[in-house]
Amino acid sequence: MKPYLKIFTILLATFVTFICAVGITWFTIASQSLMQQAQERALEEHKSLEYITKQRVPDIEKDAPREPLENDLRQTLQSEYVIGSTSGAILLKSEDYSAFGPLEIMSTVNYDKVWIKTYQSPTETMLVTQEYIETAFSPLVISLRYDLTNTIQTINVLYFNAVSVMIVATLGSGVIAWILARYVVKPTESLTQAMAEVRAGNLKTTVRVDDIDSNRVAAVAHQFNIMMASVNQQLSSLTDANASQQEFIRYLSHEIKTPLTSILGNINRLLSQNKDPEVEATLVAIHQEAYRLKSLSVSLLKLYSQNTQVLQNVTLDTQWLSELIVSIAESTHQALTIELESSTFELDEGLFHIAILNVMTNAIEATMDRMIPIHVCGIDAPTHYTFHIRNRITSTRSLTSKSENFGMGLALTEKIMKLHNGSLTTRHTETHYEVVLTIPHRGYYETV
Repeated sequence: MKPYLKIFTILLATFVTFICAVGITWFTIASQSLMQQAQERALEEHKSLEYITKQRVPDIEKDAPREPLENDLRQTLQSEYVIGSTSGAILLKSEDYSAFGPLEIMSTVNYDKVWIKTYQSPTETMLVTQEYIETAFSPLVISLRYDLTNTIQTINVLYFNAVSVMIVATLGSGVIAWILARYVVKPTESLTQAMAEVRAGNLKTTVRVDDIDSNRVAAVAHQFNIMMASVNQQLSSLTDANASQQEFIRYLSHEIKTPLTSILGNINRLLSQNKDPEVEATLVAIHQEAYRLKSLSVSLLKLYSQNTQVLQNVTLDTQWLSELIVSIAESTHQALTIELESSTFELDEGLFHIAILNVMTNAIEATMDRMIPIHVCGIDAPTHYTFHIRNRITSTRSLTSKSENFGMGLALTEKIMKLHNGSLTTRHTETHYEVVLTIPHRGYYETV
């Protein structure tokens, strides 16, 4: 979502919430006030009915004619009424009063208290009041019916007006929110666009400060341009340094490779002529280290070349890996136990050969005792394959192994694993050393 749409949504939600809260509060207060006023008017008429009835109680007790009472009530009251006895007999009522059996609900009315209830029908709404009046003759019941139809119509009109005002106010607030959102975001649009271009990799991006109206945003844009100029300068320096580093590594690798090839040839000639077992063991160890150093120079040259990220992957299996590990161990007469679960991989054969050579050579150097076996196991999982290379460290080796970290080989191996979307971890104690290589399955990474 674009920034101005987010601001518009927040402003509109705030305005609508405020408008609805004000409208609902106003309607609630107004409707309750109208109902309260109607109730008060109904009680006033009820009191008039009560007063006139009490004045005529002696006539009622003597069973005098009802006309004087009826005339007084008609002249005083605007609402319909009824006067009855607790026995259920109706003594007097207005002509139109036919509502709701007022004497039948008197069980809920207490003496000296007015009972009030609202009745509603499809055509009208009214308040009904009822009260007992104590007399010497018998308790009387008076009831008044106050019409609420006009009050309800007024409340409905208020509701319609409140809804209409809220709708109009919501539309108006939407227009205002849109204008405010565009006004707030407009000064930052060029800066936001420049940041998006930077994220896309265009580090030459700058912002035209003259096009920005806000002084504060213009100041930020100016600082952004200064920052990008500094970033480009630093990147240029890093690019030059990286080019010099790669050139140095190419020269170094080339110069190391030539003498090592000569050394390996001379060692092979000595091995073919030598008959002494002790000298042969020494020559084998020298051959192993020279071969490893030559492999390191080759890996350095490949890893730091311009085509580092282009791996020449081929399909390999655990049989190839097992034969490679066994050949490295046999060349130094190292004891070995190996258990690899069957699996296949897509790997750069040359780079992964160097990685295995490095970790196995480190493990052999860590033991310093060819009779102590190195344990290699491989575990296949749905998403990855892990190689565990464990060995026990001799007491003399454990004193220095932590600080040495077994040479530069592990750093190169870690880079090789990262190129394969894998990882390298080490677990080191005083008595044991373990390297774990993790390779994700090719199909798993293609679906993620």
